Amino acid sequence: MSQRYNLILRVFLAAWMILGACVLDSEAQLWDIPNREAYEERRKRDLEHERRANEFFEKIKKEREEVQRINKLKKSEEEVSKLIVMIQGQLGAGPTIGAGFIFGREKDQIYIATANHVVRRGALNARDLQIKLVDLPDEFLPATLTDHFDEDLDLAVLRVEGLRKRGIDGCTLPMHHLGDGSVLERGDALYPIGYPNGVPWGMPIVPDRVSKIAGREITFQSSFISIGHSGGGLLNETYDLVGMIIKDGPPFGLAIQLKPILKVLQQWGYPVKLYVFRNDGKTPLYRAAENGDLTGVKRLLDDECVNVNEKASWDSTALSAATWTGNIEIVKLLLEEGADPRIGNPIVGAAHSGQVSMIELLLTNGATVSMKEYALSPLQAAILEGHIAIVRLLLYAGADVNVKGLWHHTPLQDAVEKRHTEIMRLLLAAGADAKQKGLLHEAMHEDELEIVKLLLEHGADVNVDFNGETVLNHAVREGKVEAIKILLNAGANPNMLDKRSGKTTHDLARENKKSPTRDTIINLLSSHEGKE
Repeated sequence: MSQRYNLILRVFLAAWMILGACVLDSEAQLWDIPNREAYEERRKRDLEHERRANEFFEKIKKEREEVQRINKLKKSEEEVSKLIVMIQGQLGAGPTIGAGFIFGREKDQIYIATANHVVRRGALNARDLQIKLVDLPDEFLPATLTDHFDEDLDLAVLRVEGLRKRGIDGCTLPMHHLGDGSVLERGDALYPIGYPNGVPWGMPIVPDRVSKIAGREITFQSSFISIGHSGGGLLNETYDLVGMIIKDGPPFGLAIQLKPILKVLQQWGYPVKLYVFRNDGKTPLYRAAENGDLTGVKRLLDDECVNVNEKASWDSTALSAATWTGNIEIVKLLLEEGADPRIGNPIVGAAHSGQVSMIELLLTNGATVSMKEYALSPLQAAILEGHIAIVRLLLYAGADVNVKGLWHHTPLQDAVEKRHTEIMRLLLAAGADAKQKGLLHEAMHEDELEIVKLLLEHGADVNVDFNGETVLNHAVREGKVEAIKILLNAGANPNMLDKRSGKTTHDLARENKKSPTRDTIINLLSSHEGKE
């Protein structure tokens, strides 16, 4: 059942109840006592029906929300499982098993963090290390133990190469499943995921619970934790990684929050790609460009998996974000890295920012000033911000002066509303249509007589009707003597009927008895009587 259908039913039910109550209430006034009792009884039944209907709709709503929540969690579980790897090898005289999580990718290889005790014991390093990915559940891939480790964090790093020849694209890994372990509280739900007793990607059905948060450590009560979980991920209730498990002996597990782990990994020089996902439709590159973070943009562009032209919300790209914030250094960098100025209309942001050099740079790299109708155009953006130099440049580049943009406005309409006289002159000189309905009325409403004159000089129809009113009738209603003189001298017809009131211009003037300019206006209209 769709939301629209629910809404229609609710509206119908409410209308039926209100109508029925009104009819019954009016009739009850004429009824005798027995009928009043019947009326009250019927009202009780109707209210009960309404209550049950509301309960039904609320139940349906909750069931739908629960289904959506479960589906979202299922998707999150599937995604985060792609970041968790199973680890096995030989350590000393016996086998070792555990898990790890992918934190970075570079070219044809991935980097995996795991618990150091899974792959090292004193001076001994594990050998014959292999990892298993969820996308290749039947195959173990050889892994290399790197030299970096931290005994305090119980942290080690593995590297796996040659993914592409096995049909795995590291760029498709969902690297946005990083949660914040510091916000966890006692009793919060947690899910350990790892290689318990050799069962890959083992997770409890019933969640474990936070027992204690102490600094960077998360202690959690668990009846599921067992050998093989070490190095694996600790997930919060939305299946985001919040920690790495370092102890796997029931009834308690111990994990280290990811923030200090990722900090050390970055200090070691690894390409850490895990990040917190914000449900705002913005890519990491877009967000860095939007924030003016040149260093962050450079770092992200070094990642071969980053698409410089990837669209965020509203079809915007990182280049669009950089132009809107006016950061020309980031704009230059993105263009050098292959950003397409025809995607996402970054020239609109540049026009808004008011930087001539940025507009020129975009045009040189293939940007176009043409826009589809009813969208914010670069010309409209420049006009709204009053950037005369940008308007001049865009007109020179061939911008359409009569195309309708946002709010169905033409560039001239926006210039009139913003009272940008100099911009109006540029637009009119470039062929803007001064005959558009409403322009004179807008200028007159704002008492912008210079704009009124300018429009009339460029062919505006002084007798045009807009919403049932001529501009002369508007001026007469408002008692604007100077405006009336301008309009009459421009050929305004004082005998036209006002469609709003059905009255003539003279009638409107005579009605305005309290106006100190009433007699002057009447005389002006009379002096132009009979003129066309």
